Amino acid sequence: WSIEDDRVLRDLKVSKVSWKRISMVMDHRPIAELKKRWIDIQDDKHKACEVRKVYRLDGEDDDWYFDEKYDKERHVSFSSSTDEDEDEDADDDSRSRRSKTKRIYYIDNEFTLDEVLLLHQIAAGWKKDRWETISSRFNQKTGRDITPAQAKSVIND
Repeated sequence: WSIEDDRVLRDLKVSKVSWKRISMVMDHRPIAELKKRWIDIQDDKHKACEVRKVYRLDGEDDDWYFDEKYDKERHVSFSSSTDEDEDEDADDDSRSRRSKTKRIYYIDNEFTLDEVLLLHQIAAGWKKDRWETISSRFNQKTGRDITPAQAKSVIND
């Protein structure tokens, strides 16, 4: 987990976004993993408060990273991959494996969170439809009957 990932998770939870949507925004990470990280972030906030009390730093250090009052309205969107020639199959990895391409989150007033999530849902559907199209074309040309998963595994291996 990077600091940026923690910040995005914190901003989305403070905005009362559902775990399902947070999972979509954060590269389809499993919801259980997100909840565990959220608990860890909260524990760190309490640890930081304890450290401040022990060293009497309560008034000296305003740590906005763990501040519950840090609540600004934000819009999240994603930058496209910088390498257009890169094989897009890296994005089709299972949800348990992380993508090889680092996604960059940035704040944008042009799109709402719902619009960004809709774009990701459409893109995910297109990736699924792509394998169905490939397998059906193969089946038409060869007379065989392979599934989209079989086509994907042959091409990826």
